[in-house]
Amino acid sequence: MANKSTRTNSGSLAGWLFADLAIVLAIAFLQSSIGPNDAQGAEKFAPTTTAAATPQQNLETGVSIEPCKVKFLRVTNLKNGEEIKSNLISEISKQTDCSSNDFYGVVLIYAGNADTKNDEGAKTRALALCDSLFESWDSMKRSSTYCEGLKDDSIDSTYFSLTLFPYVPNP
Repeated sequence: MANKSTRTNSGSLAGWLFADLAIVLAIAFLQSSIGPNDAQGAEKFAPTTTAAATPQQNLETGVSIEPCKVKFLRVTNLKNGEEIKSNLISEISKQTDCSSNDFYGVVLIYAGNADTKNDEGAKTRALALCDSLFESWDSMKRSSTYCEGLKDDSIDSTYFSLTLFPYVPNP
């Protein structure tokens, strides 16, 4: 009989030990969270100035759930970034809910595929337009803009549709 009570006591002690350990680990986890100002290092960088035409990028933001949509952007030469940029800015300025001065965090580019029916070719053209915009347009940066190339079977291969999600300040 004495053997049974020893087994029961050690089983209940193991349960309490596990519960105490879980509480201590939870407290340690909550105390060790890293904030944005907790980075260590002696290096401090001076702020840089930018031209007025370059949108200010604020990394304390999120991406809007209401995109700016540009339909039927005609592109004949994917290597002519300046022409593509001016056409895109012209299309954006025609819309009331979009601004060419916004900084875009997510860009979905749909390449036309109705006449060629070449899915991979359409995605390749869409990604080439992403690269062209990264090189020529200040509203997209490789380091902070996600750009995806997709296909659209409802438009011809010289046209693109863009869905642009701008950054918005956190509330």
